Amino acid sequence: MSFPEFAIRRPVAAWMLMAALVFFGLLSLFSLGISRFPDVTYPVITVVTQWPGAAPEVMESEIVDPLENVLVSVQGIKDIESTMLPGIANIKLEFYIDKDIDAALQEVNSKVRSVRLPTDVNPPQIFKINQDDNPIMWLAVTWDKPFKNLVRYVDNHIRDRFMLVHGIGDIQLGGWADRNFRIWLDRKKLDLFQLSPTDIRDTLQAENLELGAGYLESKTNEINVRVMGEARSEYEMRSLALNHRASGAGGIPITGVGGSQGGGMGTTGAGSNQFLTNPAMTSAASNLLSNTRGASSVYLPLSLVAEVEDGIMDPTRLSRSDGKAAIGLGLQKLRGYNEIAVAREVKELVKELKKELPEGMSIGPRFDSSVYTQEAVHETEFTLLLTIFFTASVCLLFLGSLRTTLNVLFSIPISILGSFIFFKFLGYTLNFFTLLALSLAVGIVVDDSIMVLENITRHKNLGKDPRSAALDGANEVSFAALAATLSIVSVFCPILFVGGVVGKFLSQFGLTLSIAVLISLLEALTLAPMRVAEFLNVGGEERRNFFETWLDHFFWKFAAVYKRLLALALKKRGIVLILSFSIFFLSLRLFPVLHKELSPSEDMGIALIRIETPVGSSLEYTGGRVRFLEDYLRKQPYVAHVFSSVGGYSGGQVNFGALFITLTPRKERKLRLQEIFKIWRKEFKKAEYQDLHIKIIDISQSAFSSKRGTNIELSLLGSEYSVLKDVSQKILGELDKSGMYTDLDTDYREGMPEVQIIPDRDKCALSNISMQQLVDAVRYSIGGGRQGMYTNEKDIRRYDIRIRFIPEQWREPRDLEDIPLWTNYGGEPIHLKDVASLRIVPKLMNMTRENRRRVITLFANVKPEYSQARALDYAMEICRKYLPPTYTVQPAGASQTAKETFSAFPYALGFGIIIAYMVMGIQFNSFLFPLIILCAIPFSITGAILFLYLSHLSLNLYSGIGMILLMGLAMKNSILLVEFINKKRFEEGLETKEAILEASYIRLRPILMTSLATISSAIPAALGLGPGAEVRVPLVIVVIGGILVSTSFSLFVVPCIYSLVSKVGGKPPIDLEEWLQEEKVSSY
Repeated sequence: MSFPEFAIRRPVAAWMLMAALVFFGLLSLFSLGISRFPDVTYPVITVVTQWPGAAPEVMESEIVDPLENVLVSVQGIKDIESTMLPGIANIKLEFYIDKDIDAALQEVNSKVRSVRLPTDVNPPQIFKINQDDNPIMWLAVTWDKPFKNLVRYVDNHIRDRFMLVHGIGDIQLGGWADRNFRIWLDRKKLDLFQLSPTDIRDTLQAENLELGAGYLESKTNEINVRVMGEARSEYEMRSLALNHRASGAGGIPITGVGGSQGGGMGTTGAGSNQFLTNPAMTSAASNLLSNTRGASSVYLPLSLVAEVEDGIMDPTRLSRSDGKAAIGLGLQKLRGYNEIAVAREVKELVKELKKELPEGMSIGPRFDSSVYTQEAVHETEFTLLLTIFFTASVCLLFLGSLRTTLNVLFSIPISILGSFIFFKFLGYTLNFFTLLALSLAVGIVVDDSIMVLENITRHKNLGKDPRSAALDGANEVSFAALAATLSIVSVFCPILFVGGVVGKFLSQFGLTLSIAVLISLLEALTLAPMRVAEFLNVGGEERRNFFETWLDHFFWKFAAVYKRLLALALKKRGIVLILSFSIFFLSLRLFPVLHKELSPSEDMGIALIRIETPVGSSLEYTGGRVRFLEDYLRKQPYVAHVFSSVGGYSGGQVNFGALFITLTPRKERKLRLQEIFKIWRKEFKKAEYQDLHIKIIDISQSAFSSKRGTNIELSLLGSEYSVLKDVSQKILGELDKSGMYTDLDTDYREGMPEVQIIPDRDKCALSNISMQQLVDAVRYSIGGGRQGMYTNEKDIRRYDIRIRFIPEQWREPRDLEDIPLWTNYGGEPIHLKDVASLRIVPKLMNMTRENRRRVITLFANVKPEYSQARALDYAMEICRKYLPPTYTVQPAGASQTAKETFSAFPYALGFGIIIAYMVMGIQFNSFLFPLIILCAIPFSITGAILFLYLSHLSLNLYSGIGMILLMGLAMKNSILLVEFINKKRFEEGLETKEAILEASYIRLRPILMTSLATISSAIPAALGLGPGAEVRVPLVIVVIGGILVSTSFSLFVVPCIYSLVSKVGGKPPIDLEEWLQEEKVSSY
């Protein structure tokens, strides 16, 4: 029993099938997430290790080498990139795209824990990184109170509120400074009391403790005993007693002025008299020394030598919102969640918080990528509705009956809603790729219904009753419908084997479209004939208005003209074939002329500018230069908001900054994004910006790489930095001369000033000072050394205690010379200059290795008028020209993705043709007929190339998807033609030429209907309206051009080829039902 027969005989089952697809499709739709691109997990893990004060070369030998030695054995690693900065080592492990990132994380964690690192190295931190984890929104919080008050309020009242929003996974903090309890030492006061920074550290170790001391046990109770020795307030911390030296002198007490212990303050001659007459000495200290003269020891509170403050850590980053100091909250969405719904909930929470904020505080979004996502998704949804309207118009035009047209259109909601069921189980979201696939599927899913209903109508016109017409008409085209649908599905099969990010994107498009057309096939072979048999009067009794009659008459006259032209073409088939294929080969000459790029730039209404100030610049200087750029940008009429951040990324280097720019809505500005970029690049070439490295980042390209986001990224690998440096400068010069690139730069930076302290070991030994004491004294003087924890009882927060000189005492290198180290037994203080010398040397700011080889990476953007593929090939050629033997170049980031894409499409096209040939060979039971059908493909490529060239569009990821889709669509029409010619030849016994003419005449109408339906479904997207049009247009232009040209040529070329090779044609396809019946009879 065939599918149409089953549905006609059991209509209730068919109705239940349709109801199930609609009902469960709607349920699935409401639970699907929404995002701009498919949720693709970039399998990247970073291992970050901190060793404060260590130079990059020390980080390389002591941290990176031992870690890499064990990490290389982790399965599935594609690349290892290590970056060494002062005090920080970052090892980035990139795995192949199909690697289970959670399993990899466990394996990496196990390997890292097995390595023994130096004892004072902070434990390595391991993170998963995903490009989709970029914040969907940046909120800015500003207040006109001191910054530490803002930090405290955000920490206590705001941050956790956003973490509770459904769908928020994490929050990045811009301009943030962790809360710290600060002990600000005064070096001059330390000298007065002959103390060193390590004495303060030792006091905290001894006096600021909270420990369990055991427990009390009776017959009935057990009570814990705890010594609450931690300071609970600023007052308690100020009162800590500086009574003993815990290191270096065996615990010698700090004594009174008249005491006799050499390690303290016992000598008055050169001691107290000098201190008492020192004008810098406080009155409290003077009174204390006077009142304790001759005492064996004194009580010295911490407040005599230091100020204490419940504050924040030393700033290493800052943020501003429209010129005001701010804290930025970067909200990261969990994978699979609805980006638009999450952003909506965040904005509702912002409205609530505004009612609760203190006077003078404000909060609001300053950078919101969800706005573009929402606009692009809504535009695609509108395009989908417009597509349905256009397709319905074409169907009505050709079918001439509103009821028959509605029957055809039933396939659209059933196919789309049925696809959502599979989305739910596949974990897909409603994104650009899946929605565009559904939009294009609208014109394809109606093809099978058109084919079936048109043939049912033909049978009814032969005088059959509705049930017989429905059954015979549907059965007659079942094979052609199955073959045509499988031809589309088969061309997307190779995409499943394409690796990398592009493969993930393509697979979602291909699977979505394949699922939709397979459901439409099921609908066409079951529900459509059932509805005709049950409800619709498809016979001649139906009234036809004047327009329908005229249109029908016009079409058959057109078909008659086509039949005469085809007869002429068959007589001159050699000339027709030579001319046709000559046009195809001539069109290939346009292929090298086309611009080739990974993806067109989209005007998202947002932009990112990264800047880098000279090596060694301070946070204050970088902040000032960022403010200079802010001032320029805020004056531009097309800029709505500017949110800036300094430091806090790329290892927390304070000479790096980023500006997140939100532009005014597209309807309110005349300039498009690329035009604005051009204005900025011209501005940034002026003299006042020459000390800055400025990169303008197109955020629309960020989804294709986990790197920096420039068009061109090339890694130069070798063994010596000096060679790589020289070569990279030569390459940059050549690339600049070519005129194809902007934003040329490398990641190599040298000249980082470093103050090196050179101890004199003899002097240290005579002064009883160890290297550890010297290092600790410097660290707790200028490094903000941590010592213990402080608990704020008001808001129950616990944070680090940090010791450091007051800021004005560690501005210049010479300030280091006066760091107090110890007091000798003669009572004289010893300073750093007494036992060590200083020197300032330039050093590398960072060192980078890739796959255990040293690397310098080149960065550039390609000018809009040049092809990315050509620019990449030229850059690779220049690199190979200058690199010495054993030194290599390889694409990185977006360049690597582009290379993978450019090589993946020929593979996908070639293997798609092979798989389609195999499928059709099985269906037609012939080696020859599939080859005839495949002859339509070259002309679809001709149409695609020609329309891209005339439209001044590039060959990119999206137009490549259109090419793959086009193969299936081109074969679909040829299948209809060849299958019907075979019926006329092998079933009705017509001669080859007569069969070709008759079949072509009869099938012209459904071929034109299906082709125009597909074209009409692409027209709304081709209009280039709304957000996301930049990437939709190339795809649909390829489809429109390819369908137009391939349909026009295949209507003549395919019959001519069939006629030419018919003498060696294979057998017709075997009817499966007849074959099974024959086998059953023969078995008896």
